Amino acid sequence: SGFCLYNHNLSDGATIQLIGSNSADFSSPVSDTTWNYLDPQYGFGEGEYGGETGFGGFSEDVWRYRFFVRWLTTTAYATYWRITITDATNSDGYIQFGRLKLGSYWTPAINMEFGYGVKWVDPSEQTRTRGGALRSENKEKYRKINVKFNYLDASEAVSLHDIMRTIGYQSDILFDALPEVGSTESAVSTVLGRLTDWSPITTGIYGRQISITIQESI
Repeated sequence: SGFCLYNHNLSDGATIQLIGSNSADFSSPVSDTTWNYLDPQYGFGEGEYGGETGFGGFSEDVWRYRFFVRWLTTTAYATYWRITITDATNSDGYIQFGRLKLGSYWTPAINMEFGYGVKWVDPSEQTRTRGGALRSENKEKYRKINVKFNYLDASEAVSLHDIMRTIGYQSDILFDALPEVGSTESAVSTVLGRLTDWSPITTGIYGRQISITIQESI
């Protein structure tokens, strides 16, 4: 299972508790995990942060929004889920977040093919003035990810078919190309976005193949 708080205002020292249970009173929980939130203490490209052994999240200093992501090592199924956030020292006097994602995640046994790409897209329009200066009509930047899988087995291909069928272009997904790295490189490759294109799943020499494009949506 995976958990994400996106565009939040949590302060250092906040705690996030995630409990899953099949009882409405949350007795006999099937999952109970608590994390301590810490803002990253390093600048962009310095040190490691964001992983289980590092700091707790990613700051708006280098990203548009602060976000907190955790990939649970075990899968838990529950009828009810409860999130308890404690942040007594928050200078804003309240807690807020723009998106919350909780659910099962998909990961292949063999990771993406060489050639994985991530870039910032700037849709701003540039025009040159009569005096020769270059001006721009500034628009919000976003990240775009292109990834290809060449070694999917039959069950993995079926899972991807189901993702395309149920999510398609219609809902946000959380994508992390390097979930075990926990560094700024992982931060660059973690995107809350939408699928914008995908190829048919084809049969290759060593497995099923597919190419996917994801664009940041928030």
